[in-house]
Amino acid sequence: MDVKELEKAFEELANRIVPWSGKPLKQTLLDLYKTTCPCCGNTDADIIYAFWVKSAICTDPTCRKQVPLFGDYVVAQKSPSIRYYQDVSCPKCQKTFDWEIEPASLIAEQSLTVVNNVDGAGVGRGNKRWAFATAEPVGCPWCGEQVRPKLALGKTKAVRKKVPLTVLLCPHCQSVWQYRGTVNDHVACPACKHEHNPRKGNVPQSGKFVCPHCGKKDDILTSIRSLADDQTLPTSLYGLHGYCPACGKGKGDDDADQEDAFDTNLAQVPQLRG
Repeated sequence: MDVKELEKAFEELANRIVPWSGKPLKQTLLDLYKTTCPCCGNTDADIIYAFWVKSAICTDPTCRKQVPLFGDYVVAQKSPSIRYYQDVSCPKCQKTFDWEIEPASLIAEQSLTVVNNVDGAGVGRGNKRWAFATAEPVGCPWCGEQVRPKLALGKTKAVRKKVPLTVLLCPHCQSVWQYRGTVNDHVACPACKHEHNPRKGNVPQSGKFVCPHCGKKDDILTSIRSLADDQTLPTSLYGLHGYCPACGKGKGDDDADQEDAFDTNLAQVPQLRG
């Protein structure tokens, strides 16, 4: 088939009106992947990714609990490049910090962020303190006062730095949270304080799982065979990655995947359509 004819056929299909919705097929399908933005409450946020996990059933007859088959608890990793003013000083306490004028975040709930005190300020910035504000006043990270920062001599233009961000899932309370900087082997969930190694899940090797409830190491295939003939391993949705056009209004392409995009717990999402 000619490529142009194929594209024309797809276009006609996309624009075909669906009787039950009264809208073109393309719009009807897109409307099924909408949610409410947990940042601003916009009900027209787009779902980009839905995160699902299968669970095995422990074969110990005294346990028989579901075990989510996570190889690790790292949901996403990214190092966005943000603009900032380097080494500004606070007129109140005279101490210096980075004034970030673009957000560095991959999650909706900012209180669920843990910072590595060694390199959380960004690549090349070490343990420098920082504050985020798109405009003055700025909350000084040292004294807490709202101030008009004094730009450093010779550093009056905003520059860029990369900030390593990792979205993690807590195996205890299922919270989706963020780690800023290099992720340590030992972390504590900011929601429930559960301590764990985010790189070690319930799947120590291919085809195996370890039940966190009774400690039994088992085969996934054995778990499947223990189910009734009409049963399959349960699957559950544990998080969403979305885009909010309201939060992203007026931003350039460099910002399109930062503040206006979000990873969120299902508990934060008031509704899923469809």
